[in-house]
Amino acid sequence: MDIWLLNDLLPDTIYQGATKSKFLEKIEKAFIALKKEGDTSLESFEGISHSEKDSWNRTGFSFVGNHSRKHIDFIFEGTAFDEITNIYNCNDLELFDKTVRRKQQIPIDILHQERANYKRYKKYHTYDERYISAINELLQYKETIIGVEIYAQWLEKHQQLYNRTLPNRKVGLFKLIVDALDKKGKDANPQETSISDNFYWMYRHIKEVYEDYYLPKHKDAKKAIEEYNELNLADENDLLKWLVKYEETYNKLGFFMDLYLEDDDTEFFEIHNVRLKTSDFEYIIKLCHLSTEHYYDMLDKYTTSKNGDLYDFEQKFIQSVREKHILDSKNKYLNYLQQYENLFRNKPKIKDEEEFVKYLKNTNNDDFLHKYIREYCEEEFKQHNKEYNEMSHNFSSLTYHLKQRGIIL
Repeated sequence: MDIWLLNDLLPDTIYQGATKSKFLEKIEKAFIALKKEGDTSLESFEGISHSEKDSWNRTGFSFVGNHSRKHIDFIFEGTAFDEITNIYNCNDLELFDKTVRRKQQIPIDILHQERANYKRYKKYHTYDERYISAINELLQYKETIIGVEIYAQWLEKHQQLYNRTLPNRKVGLFKLIVDALDKKGKDANPQETSISDNFYWMYRHIKEVYEDYYLPKHKDAKKAIEEYNELNLADENDLLKWLVKYEETYNKLGFFMDLYLEDDDTEFFEIHNVRLKTSDFEYIIKLCHLSTEHYYDMLDKYTTSKNGDLYDFEQKFIQSVREKHILDSKNKYLNYLQQYENLFRNKPKIKDEEEFVKYLKNTNNDDFLHKYIREYCEEEFKQHNKEYNEMSHNFSSLTYHLKQRGIIL
């Protein structure tokens, strides 16, 4: 952990968007933190980046404290002559050696005002005022309940600003997933979340409610409820016709209810401290309840699928690919070498065709699908996903099973 040695070794250039001196200052702070934990040296382990910003999935290194097991992770860029041209922090480094024990990562973050080209970014700070203004337009209703007409106008007014805004990817893939699923904004830490992220997620989640559910579902749901009230429920054919007719409308409503409406008897549901009127979704809620009441009983009665069908399909698919690749092992091994070079940029783990055939024969089905087909057989993996998703959809479709039974309504 010698910062002076690093200073001598690294060329004077830009690292992670910052000057060499600023970048080394960040690393020195990380070294001090590790030394306070009792670390006297760092152990290096190679891995692969799964960060969204690293579309090449480059290899990198994790430097792990010998006592604390805390670590700092980097991706290195360089020339063919082993000259380093850039270094940047990696939040999603997966180690090749799965036995390595690591604890908390120490991030190396470069703030906007610390970037080498900070002056060029200053003009973007004017967007903060627009974000704050847009957020406050809705938060003025924080203690009241607003109807769809208010947030529909707000979405239209700020659509251009939203289209120019992206979430901060430096927080890492896991945090992005958490933010995307946090529809109410309850998990957001104001001290850690930028004003642009606050606006982005507020807009996106309200947009989902309005554009993914209200606009495409409201009118059809209202019509469905009106028709349901005229049904002769004693006639199963009438009920089946209604269920089939509104199957697509009902589809995914359960997902909406689970995410947004924990209790649909309340006057409002909350998204990022904004209270949206529940009664605007009255027909959608009723359709969801009525469909659930009847749909799965009819699905159980008329299904043509068995519980093991998806598993059987997957096993047969894997075995088919395995047999084809063993028969064509020469070409498939060459393809493996090419793909490995593209993905990992170092020497392949399987040294020759003979060892490759052994791998194909002996690898268990789960690893064969996810570690071989997924990584090295793009077209076959796409085919697998297409067929699997189609079967999965048909498995839960009443319309599909009625057709399979030749029942015409």
